Amino acid sequence: MIRPGSAQRQSLSAGDLSLAVAQWHMLRSFSLLGSAALLSACASEVIVDAAGAGGPLDGSGGAGGAPAPRAPVVLALGPSDPTSMAVDATHIYWTAGDEVLKLPLDGGDPASLASGLYPVKGVAIDVDHVYWISSYKLVWKVPKSGGPAVNIASLLTEAQSVALDDDSVYMGEWGAEEVDGFAKIVKAPKAGGALTDVAQTVDGVDVVVTDAASVYWINRATERVYKAPR
Repeated sequence: MIRPGSAQRQSLSAGDLSLAVAQWHMLRSFSLLGSAALLSACASEVIVDAAGAGGPLDGSGGAGGAPAPRAPVVLALGPSDPTSMAVDATHIYWTAGDEVLKLPLDGGDPASLASGLYPVKGVAIDVDHVYWISSYKLVWKVPKSGGPAVNIASLLTEAQSVALDDDSVYMGEWGAEEVDGFAKIVKAPKAGGALTDVAQTVDGVDVVVTDAASVYWINRATERVYKAPR
């Protein structure tokens, strides 16, 4: 009879442990190989949610019974260097490289609304027109239905985005040290005309948005969000 703690029992336990470790490594290798093969074979039918649980593309079978994330649909390929996007009830509008483009919401062939104005940034839309900034300092608009682009304002310094209200286009100048030591939020009439100062701020204005009463912006340099009356 083998007593607990005896040398024979210790020797057997060590041998059993070594065998168990070897078997575990072998099973783990087969498991990893099998999992890789399974994922490779089923990549078009399985997605993984944030918790790491897989599910079919029809949205069933998510973690905890919740629907799994659905696969995205590619609506358009290219052009390169996309920067900004806006959407209305029928189309997507975006800037890429030196172009302003639009595309039906259900996909199709992109239509170029304007080109040759590199680089284009900060697209915004209203009922009839698309607005953007090119070469960092020129503000443009073009009819959604197509037509000639119109330069409606020229900025003193770089700007990254545009925002709209019923009458005006708002831009945040990135920095204006060479002018008066401050950056500015400015606006111009949609029909074109002189710039009007809305607010004075510090260098680094990035994204600009508006609501019925105010203009808001992010300052990348100070890492703060600001607002001012329109």
